[in-house]
Amino acid sequence: MLILVLVVGCQKTGSSQSVTQPQGITILPTYTPTPWATKDPVVHPVSAESYRLAPMLSGGYEPIWDSCESIPIETVVRGKGSTEASYKFIWSEDRIYVQVHVTDTTPDVSGSDYLKKDSVVFYLNENGQKNERYGIGDSYCAVDREGILYRGTGCDEEGFRAVCYEEVDENGECIGYYAEASIPLLTIRAEQGVTIGFDVRVNDAQDARLRYALQWSDGSSHTDVNLHGVGLLTLGDVKEEGESNETDE
Repeated sequence: MLILVLVVGCQKTGSSQSVTQPQGITILPTYTPTPWATKDPVVHPVSAESYRLAPMLSGGYEPIWDSCESIPIETVVRGKGSTEASYKFIWSEDRIYVQVHVTDTTPDVSGSDYLKKDSVVFYLNENGQKNERYGIGDSYCAVDREGILYRGTGCDEEGFRAVCYEEVDENGECIGYYAEASIPLLTIRAEQGVTIGFDVRVNDAQDARLRYALQWSDGSSHTDVNLHGVGLLTLGDVKEEGESNETDE
């Protein structure tokens, strides 16, 4: 007797779903740790003071930044390159301001998203607890070299603002660019002595691919999932130079 055995194969089909960022805060409804997310990334003991001022984000350099400390961005996240970067940090009662200076003579914004373009990413952890997962008061957002905004988890879509403008030498040759951002605070009121978690990443693209990436604190390349490796910023007082700048405006 010939017995036919019918084997039915069950294949799990994964569906591709486009996620649209809603208005306001996004909180991840579920969290499934991945192998790399359960490990603590490299944490650098970094902290710096900032100053209570309010730049305009006019698309050009403002003297108000002159009184601020320049903080190097030196942690290599990916690749090799000669791009250098630093940032300055200012706060007001309801938001923070960041200016990033990038030395990069080869502009590239031909990639399909900000990770494949020259871009700057800002990470904010308002309670300063370096949380394992994103919640209220945690966010990341980005701006590419052309000034196009990208809003990630937790980003206040209406409140986030950013601009980019090129830096040229005396011969008119491009030597780098500035990225400036205004990021609302959603769960705290800023005041002198408050410490928040913060990080900033600079992406350097070539031929529409990410070639090199630097970050201030977290070297894990996974800051968009957990905030273990972000640095800490202590909000400082107004410098005298800053007070005179604010009065002049």
